[in-house]
Amino acid sequence: MKNKDSLHVSRRRFLAQLGGLTVAGMLGAVTADAP
Repeated sequence: MKNKDSLHVSRRRFLAQLGGLTVAGMLGAVTADAP
């Protein structure tokens, strides 16, 4: 039970990091594209 819970937390953290990188990349592209 505890092991499964920790796996769920790590997966959520991984998704959060991946989403953050995607958002940062999009914002970076938008700001770089701006004059």
